[in-house]
Amino acid sequence: MKGIVHKTCIHHIYIEENNRPIRQRQRRMNPNLREIVKEELQKLLNVNFIYPISDSQWASHLVIVPKKNGKWRVCIYYRELSKATLKDHFHLPFIDQVLDTLLGKNNFSFLDGFSGYNQIQVAPEDQDKTTFTCPWGTFSY
Repeated sequence: MKGIVHKTCIHHIYIEENNRPIRQRQRRMNPNLREIVKEELQKLLNVNFIYPISDSQWASHLVIVPKKNGKWRVCIYYRELSKATLKDHFHLPFIDQVLDTLLGKNNFSFLDGFSGYNQIQVAPEDQDKTTFTCPWGTFSY
């Protein structure tokens, strides 16, 4: 996302020492959902959130989940990657406390809704851990 200085704000994925890279196999995809997934991938490619990769030791698979409005959400199954990562000892703050600190402030955030989780760049050395596989190839964030 434009405006974020990557030197001060970048996401690292730290893996516990005893864990090896995890490669999940691609799952079968419902033929009726293939076009939805392909469109979503194309959107992510167009805005440079993902890029093709061929040599990652890590791979997760896609999961397509129904939304309440009847549409579909394309997710990446990072549960195995999450199990392998070091746990952060600092928990997220309570949202009511965060909102209380914003009381009376003029500016709150420059983060946008379209970018979702893609607003803070993953460190280049950790991007291969975000690799996912689908019928059109393997991609990383």
